[in-house]
Amino acid sequence: PMSRHRGRSKMGLINLYHQHFPHPLALPSLVVLCAQNSSYILLIRYSTSVLQEGYISGTIITMIELVKLCVCIAMIIYSGSGLGSLIELGKESTLMSVPALLYTIQGVLQFFSLKILNPSTFSILSQLKILTTAVFAIIILKQEISTRQWRALFLLVVGCVCVQYEPYDSSQIAESGSSIVGVMATFLQVTISGYAGIFIEKYMKSNDVTMWGRNFQLSIYGLLFSLLNLLMREKDMTKIATMGFFHGYSYITWIIIFLGASGGLLVAAVVKYTNTIVKGFATSIAIIVTSFVSYLVFDLRITGLFLIGVGFVLVSIWDYSVSKLPSPPPSPPPIPMHQLDIQNPSDVSS
Repeated sequence: PMSRHRGRSKMGLINLYHQHFPHPLALPSLVVLCAQNSSYILLIRYSTSVLQEGYISGTIITMIELVKLCVCIAMIIYSGSGLGSLIELGKESTLMSVPALLYTIQGVLQFFSLKILNPSTFSILSQLKILTTAVFAIIILKQEISTRQWRALFLLVVGCVCVQYEPYDSSQIAESGSSIVGVMATFLQVTISGYAGIFIEKYMKSNDVTMWGRNFQLSIYGLLFSLLNLLMREKDMTKIATMGFFHGYSYITWIIIFLGASGGLLVAAVVKYTNTIVKGFATSIAIIVTSFVSYLVFDLRITGLFLIGVGFVLVSIWDYSVSKLPSPPPSPPPIPMHQLDIQNPSDVSS
């Protein structure tokens, strides 16, 4: 009957929801992460292109890590733990130096690749981090990825490439260099990105340390490596020495800093309550939202290729989601007429 089929489909969708979002905070954290990513990118573009604020970019990264560290300390103390627990977490934080160092190397490789490759080539190759994340999820987390889910991930890569593709000319390349070296650096960057994401997911989901504790450990080394990276930038250090650390800061700059810090904490929540692959879908949606808002605010041109990319992303999300939808139970075979036990109406009345 139709009502039974609808009820079965409804139960299947409910089961699908609980499979993808087993924790009550899973879906809200994904939604907030999308909003954070979009607003963060849009505000940076607004502050640099419209307001033309002259802050030193390296100081922004350092302040983001400092704010994250302060928030984690406050939440750990608020939860009832004292300073002794912070010291203990600091002593056991060596493991979190691995992803912090990897993300620092990733940033250096990104800067190096953009000096050699044109922006379109870099944006296309950088989308391969979606696939490297899936590969490391299989190797490290022993996660099973079906054929349909692989198809969805490939569709997501194609969609992101179409959405972010922009024509270029040779004047966009800052420095000449070997394109092969740039491609290799980008491949190394996406490999590091995939490994670091899965590494964090593995230890975020461990029960021996809370999510705030892991973020505290990660922020310690994030702040350390961001300071080291800032010290290695001679131009930035010269500007800091002559104009000051907070040169060019405005209230928009501080909003960007707090949004960036919240993004790091939200990523940890999404990874803990879902997984790194689902986080990749969320950030892809954020790219689309950012592009549409940029069309309205910054006069960004929407092309046919962009709309095709949006379609690919939406199809990939649906394809990946329904890959876990349980198949309806098979209908029972029909009973032959000669096996039916047909009662005599007079027997029933008696």
